[in-house]
Amino acid sequence: MDQDEEPCQPPPLLFYLLDMGDWSNALCRIRKYPLEVMWVGTDGDNMLHVCFDSSIEHVPIEIISEILAVYPSLLVMRKNGCSIVDVILLSLCDLVRSGTRSSDCEFKLRFHVIHQLLQRSISYKNKEIVTKTTIEYMVHVVRLWNQESGIELGKGLLKSDVASLKFIFAVMDLILEVYFRKHCRSVREKPFVNFLHRLVDIRRDHSYPLRFFYLSLESIGANGCHEYDDIGRTVLVAIILSMKSSNDNCCHVKMIEKVLQKGHGTSMYPYKNGRLPLHLLLDRGGEWSSGISLLAADAPQSLRRQDPITLLFPFMQASSNGSNLNTVYMLLYQDPTVISESNR
Repeated sequence: MDQDEEPCQPPPLLFYLLDMGDWSNALCRIRKYPLEVMWVGTDGDNMLHVCFDSSIEHVPIEIISEILAVYPSLLVMRKNGCSIVDVILLSLCDLVRSGTRSSDCEFKLRFHVIHQLLQRSISYKNKEIVTKTTIEYMVHVVRLWNQESGIELGKGLLKSDVASLKFIFAVMDLILEVYFRKHCRSVREKPFVNFLHRLVDIRRDHSYPLRFFYLSLESIGANGCHEYDDIGRTVLVAIILSMKSSNDNCCHVKMIEKVLQKGHGTSMYPYKNGRLPLHLLLDRGGEWSSGISLLAADAPQSLRRQDPITLLFPFMQASSNGSNLNTVYMLLYQDPTVISESNR
């Protein structure tokens, strides 16, 4: 079939069947008149986009599969700059606004559609189906969900809330993996290994409610705090490395505190170069009140560990990196024996 065939005008009957959500007749139409699938509007509108443009109802995966079987290149076509994944994410915003957040089935279905689309997209090496715009739409779904949900930290979650959270985490995990690695995880691979780390990474450019990070941390649990991502970072290390200065903002300190509450002892899990989180934070001019006290309380033994790069003990590192006098004093006060060790 010639994929370069000129789009037909006006839109064929299939377009209107999909737009109305008449899935049964649309499926029959695709199979009987497959050429109609190849219609593309002047603004890039096509049969994939129309399925989700105005619908907050169930969109069968079978419809998506049949369309892509006829015309796979639709996957990387854009409508007004939006990929099909962007359009689905925008449709999820409509789902949240509509108050059907508890529709576990529909959330799962759209996740499976996104998963199928991303798996297919990997073969298009020169095309980016997940862009910064996609990430912004994804974060917007989270912001809307945060506004609409009544979930409070530390309280039990309703089944519908758990379903929504699992869906959102799964979609974000998948999208972030493709965005950062240009790779789509197999369903047999372990999910969420990089998820918390990626949440930290995108926060530099995309602001999402800090509560969402806390909820994802609670969902993944202590083991998630101790796991390394594919570039050798724990989530604690990722938070510290994302700090642009010693007093970047209080959000980082809150994130450090939550990670240590959930995963005790995480401060003793080093970065791939052997540096502990304490060394990394001091290297950025960290002060006692900007996270150092939290790391020292979580792993007091780290106060006696030399930085493998500079060979300095933490109190020496604090002094050489311009931390205030109180930080140097408190590091020594917590473990004065480090002075004798440093003189050996």
